Amino acid sequence: MESANRKNSKVIVSLKNVTAGYENAVILRDITLDVFNSEIITVIGGSGSGKSTLLKTIIRFCTIYKGELYIDGERVDHLNETGLQNVRNKMGMVFQGSALFDSMTVYENVAFPLIEKRSVSKGEVKPRVMQILQQLEMEDFKDILPDELSGGQKKRVGLARALVEHPMIILYDEPTSGLDPIMTRYVNEMIYKAREDFGVTSIIVSHDMSSVFAISDRVAAIFDMTIKQIGTPDEIKFSKIPEINEFVHADAGFEKESKEKYTSRDSRE
Repeated sequence: MESANRKNSKVIVSLKNVTAGYENAVILRDITLDVFNSEIITVIGGSGSGKSTLLKTIIRFCTIYKGELYIDGERVDHLNETGLQNVRNKMGMVFQGSALFDSMTVYENVAFPLIEKRSVSKGEVKPRVMQILQQLEMEDFKDILPDELSGGQKKRVGLARALVEHPMIILYDEPTSGLDPIMTRYVNEMIYKAREDFGVTSIIVSHDMSSVFAISDRVAAIFDMTIKQIGTPDEIKFSKIPEINEFVHADAGFEKESKEKYTSRDSRE
């Protein structure tokens, strides 16, 4: 059930019956989703279900065959590349592998979008970059190359680069993939802090269920190319839709089966 605050919130991203994909191959079908201002919403689903394609649909890196897409109240599904530039400036993306330039320092990586797009004057670049690095506690690493950073530090630099243009929306593609539990908790805190400090709307693709339930306001479950259910973490955790329930509790089921297997083996020895 939506809270009173959400009912009164502005819709920042809205997909209305969207069918999308690549080169005439449909990956998502009839997607309807509203994302609210400053919300953290996570998209879950099996491998190949279309989770990452949903992010690429929102940022218009794939083809929308049918339906309507609105960003900050503006319809954008029909815009060409020139028209999309201003829309994309409202969004930042944090990639699964951070996607940092190996030959550039932390400072240069974060400054890159400002310089490439010439979105601010030369005199504004350094203060803008240093402010973001300070807020994410990475200013002491400004002259370091990415290879010298830990996985969690690379995630912070990726987030700094996404935030430096002051976007309204941050898209995260598997932000905790490959991280140990301590780093996973750190990245989750980073996502939450980005919302609290910068007021951004966060759309996350993840298969890390503990992270999903820890930080999400709502969860959208994609199966068979469409959204089967949208709800609070508890509503998804206790979903009555079989494929969602099985997916959400797969790790718990595996752990139980493994424990029973080895307990049984030990009793025979």
